[in-house]
Amino acid sequence: MPNIEPGTFGLAIAFMAPGVVGLWGIGQHVPTIREWFGATPQSQATAGGFLFVLLAAIAVGVFLSGLRQLLLDQLLFERLLDLKRPSADESKLAQPEVRDAIRFSADSYYRYYQFYANMAVAVAVAYVAWVFDNPGWSGWRFGGLLLLFSTIFVLIMSAKYSLERYYTSLRGIFLMKEGEPDE
Repeated sequence: MPNIEPGTFGLAIAFMAPGVVGLWGIGQHVPTIREWFGATPQSQATAGGFLFVLLAAIAVGVFLSGLRQLLLDQLLFERLLDLKRPSADESKLAQPEVRDAIRFSADSYYRYYQFYANMAVAVAVAYVAWVFDNPGWSGWRFGGLLLLFSTIFVLIMSAKYSLERYYTSLRGIFLMKEGEPDE
C-alpha cells in the first residue's frame, strides 16, 4: 500500500474538498459540470468525468482560497479580530529543524484552518448558486438559510481556532534557541 504523505493529505483537504462543494454550486448553472457529476438523466459517471471533477475541484478550491484570503484573512481575522501572523526571524529558516517544525505546524494546524475557512466560502458560494437556480421563497429556504448561517459560523470558529493554534506554534518555533530541540 503506498504511503500518503501528511502534506499531500493536508493539501487535499484544504483545496479539493471545498473545491468539490464550490464546483457543485457552479454545476447548478453549467450543464457540462453537472454531467461530470453524473447528475443529469442522460449522463453516467465516467472515469473522464471523475478526472475533470478532480482537476476542476482543485482549481475551484485554489480560487476559493483566494476569496478566503480576501474576505476572512484580511477583513475578518486581521482587521476585525486583530489576529495577525506573528513576526518571524527569517534567518532561522536556514536551520533544518526550524523548517521541519514549520512544516509540521502547517500540516497539523494551518491545513485544517485552510479547510475550515475555504469550506465556509465554498458553502456560501454553493448556497448562492442553489438560490439562483431555485428562485422563490419557502419554509425550506428559511430552514436552509438558518442551516447555512450556523454551518458557516461553526466553520469560521473552527478556522479561527486552528489559525490561533498555528500562530501559537509559530511563536514557539521562532522563540526556540539555536541547537534546542523542538518538543
